Amino acid sequence: MPSLPRAFYDHDVAVPARWSDQMCGYVQLSAAYAEDHAKAIARGWPTQRLASTHLATFTEPSEVFEAIRQVIKQIA
Repeated sequence: MPSLPRAFYDHDVAVPARWSDQMCGYVQLSAAYAEDHAKAIARGWPTQRLASTHLATFTEPSEVFEAIRQVIKQIA
């Protein structure tokens, strides 16, 4: 995997206006994302939490899939 300088992550990413007005969901992969999870809850999005790491999509794909499936069920 290529190595990137820390400064790479210091730039904001442009997103379309009003993107978060649409119904979304959030899956928290680890405690490091607790603030983002709280923001999702404040927006009224359905959420799921996993006690894992940010690499859970690779290390625990079945658990991540199930969490995503549960969020989608709440949106649909």
